[in-house]
Amino acid sequence: MGGHASSAIGERRWSRASPSLRTTPRGSATAAWASVRQCHSRGTREVLSDVNVEMRFAHVVGVGLSLFVLTALGGTAASSSPSLPLLPPPTFQPALDEWLTVTTGPTRHRFTVNPPRAIGIAPQVWAITIRRSDLSALQPYSLGTGLRRLRRSAVLIWASTVGRGGPTRNIRPAGWPLRLRTFYVNRRWETQPAPNVQQRVIDVAVSGWRLDVRVYFATQHPSKRLLRVAQAELNRMRLP
Repeated sequence: MGGHASSAIGERRWSRASPSLRTTPRGSATAAWASVRQCHSRGTREVLSDVNVEMRFAHVVGVGLSLFVLTALGGTAASSSPSLPLLPPPTFQPALDEWLTVTTGPTRHRFTVNPPRAIGIAPQVWAITIRRSDLSALQPYSLGTGLRRLRRSAVLIWASTVGRGGPTRNIRPAGWPLRLRTFYVNRRWETQPAPNVQQRVIDVAVSGWRLDVRVYFATQHPSKRLLRVAQAELNRMRLP
């Protein structure tokens, strides 16, 4: 965390699920499931948690989104136990027909640093620009696969609530809204899906919340317009 080329959160293993989408009169869609299965071969327990898919405009509801399910780091059980804190993810204010967002909604999750261990499904939100974009690049829980489809004219943002608390050695204090110019720029990192993909990452503590926020471009030299577009969405981000 804290701007490293890879973090424990980014190194989790993921497995696929196939939820169904249902639309509402407001043009939003919700993918939801609640089932538990035992994976004896890996000695892990996977929990399929509710995922809410919010579409900012009605005509995109038919776009296929591949949703996936988390298997926590190091074989840790993804548990729905009430002993884990229920944490909300960050959210984004409406941006008309400019951005598509997908969120897990509140989830039960705990992350420990020593040893690095994630228990449960982290509360997360994803956002991708709509115009001049391939929306199939937004693939929750399979981010690397989606990023290979990200167009040079698009921006993708991922944010997660790590937990409650203040700054640490790896989580620095920050003002709000977050400023893209303060993010650490990764041009190369261990799990980079393609050489053209740039990651900008920051791990911050704001108003008692610890957040991991990342911005992705499909170019190592994003234009001033793309940087403005990304910053405008960061300005719309709301604390959990």
